[in-house]
Amino acid sequence: MPGKKHSAIISMVVVFVLLLLGCSKERELEDSSGNGLIIESIQMGLGGELNKTLVTYSFLLSNKTENPILIKEVEPILSEDLMNRIENKDQLINQVNQMIPGRSSKEISGSFYVRTQGLDKQGIINLNKELKNFKLITEQIIGAGTPLR
Repeated sequence: MPGKKHSAIISMVVVFVLLLLGCSKERELEDSSGNGLIIESIQMGLGGELNKTLVTYSFLLSNKTENPILIKEVEPILSEDLMNRIENKDQLINQVNQMIPGRSSKEISGSFYVRTQGLDKQGIINLNKELKNFKLITEQIIGAGTPLR
């Protein structure tokens, strides 16, 4: 019996430690772009007509630097499945032209149509329409000796 009791105590300690690790404070999002911009959250919606579906998106873009950054263009990076259903690739490029001051955030939104002819509701739902990454065209003004961060 002492062996079973010992195993049960060790199991409970391991579960407790795993629970503590799972409930720990959220990590701050990392700057994967290397320029101080971070996407904080992304929302997406679907709607439209019988043969084409309107995909709308919006995300909160944060500038973690002290300097303002001009966001000129945004383009969602789509799965191959979705890219094959885009008739006009130019519609993906969203002319934003918004300045994000240092240490602040702006909501960026856009939309594009996906050809869904021949798909039923379930077929549209099954499309790989996940939006996680965006290509940004930015402009920054820096001076000699002025750090970017």
